[in-house]
Amino acid sequence: MLMKKLFVFISIFCCITTFAQNDFPYSKLLNYSATDFKEAKFRYNSYYNNWTLTKSNGMNVVGNVLSALADQAADIRPAEGDYQIIVQMGEGNAIANIQVLFYQTSTYHDILTFMADKGENNLETNSGNITKHQFNYGGYSFSVVRTLIEIKTTSTNTYAAAKTKDNSYNEYIYTIYTGVRAESEYLKKQAAKQQKRDDKGKKQNNVDNFY
Repeated sequence: MLMKKLFVFISIFCCITTFAQNDFPYSKLLNYSATDFKEAKFRYNSYYNNWTLTKSNGMNVVGNVLSALADQAADIRPAEGDYQIIVQMGEGNAIANIQVLFYQTSTYHDILTFMADKGENNLETNSGNITKHQFNYGGYSFSVVRTLIEIKTTSTNTYAAAKTKDNSYNEYIYTIYTGVRAESEYLKKQAAKQQKRDDKGKKQNNVDNFY
């Protein structure tokens, strides 16, 4: 009887854990193995210890080149469907955080709706062109940052009046923090550099130096 109850408890716990990892945006990536990442076309970087997937619309680049050749104001905004996903690994080869950079406004609104419906300790801060939302859910921490990128281009056609085109757009960065400490050779080197700077600062500002 005791074993049966224990089995039921473990089963329920596993179901709850699985549910918590699969009911918020991009949560399915938390269950990915190295094989899954490879099959999904992610690229692994051993120095940064992360998996990266980038999607970019090459037609935008071609269009900008043609516009430049025609002396017209090019549209240099990223395509709405462009994105980059970076999965940072950490201690025990577990996922430390997932960062998604994208430009699709509907996705941003979907994440904010999830935050409003299920998020805890919701916080919003604003500074200039940047709006940041932070919240907790299911044992994870989240942040969503919207940045207005202001860009204006001007054509220099000598046969017509110069035209200025507003190419401003919103960039969105959504991050899931699992609580696992990130680890990589890059982070180790950065930490060592910071320690040297800290030690140097302490040495310079130590009152005993002036005794």
